[in-house]
Amino acid sequence: MNFLAHAEVARLVAGDDAEFVWGAVLPDLVPMLGLRIGRADVSARAAEGWRAHHRMDEVFHAHPAFLAGMRSLHADLDVLARGPRRAVAHVGWELLLDDAVDGDAFRLALTAAPVELAGRFTGARPPVAERVWRAVARRPRLAFDPSLVDHVAAVLDAHAPAIAAVADDVLTDVLVAIRAPQGP
Repeated sequence: MNFLAHAEVARLVAGDDAEFVWGAVLPDLVPMLGLRIGRADVSARAAEGWRAHHRMDEVFHAHPAFLAGMRSLHADLDVLARGPRRAVAHVGWELLLDDAVDGDAFRLALTAAPVELAGRFTGARPPVAERVWRAVARRPRLAFDPSLVDHVAAVLDAHAPAIAAVADDVLTDVLVAIRAPQGP
């Protein structure tokens, strides 16, 4: 899951509690924006959302639809070396899931964000393949040649309908799992 999907599940958990939803997206946004913010630096309610983010990731990364989708993407990304192929399959699936979410919950989260951060999220998002390339480009073992972005885009575009088709079920499953009582 990436920040739009996290925001959506957080809103389902906490309603219109913008602080909680903001906290749930921070673990994805902090590294993306190059910030150094920890749970101790945010409100108590945002820190609760931050903790929920990690529980959501734990459930999501074990979800059968995500695992099967990653395997399928991995198989179709055969022009990439092993490391980039795994990274693109993982990040690509998450970003395609985000594209299946409407973004209203993230807009709610931004109402709790400092103005200088909220302003960084205006305008249209680049295509998924470009966002994936940016996400892995600074990591030598995961980076891939920019000349392959069009090929990656074609593969991701081919998988987008299947991911969109399971998006609601995946988010519902994550919601149900994080609401369930946890063991000691």
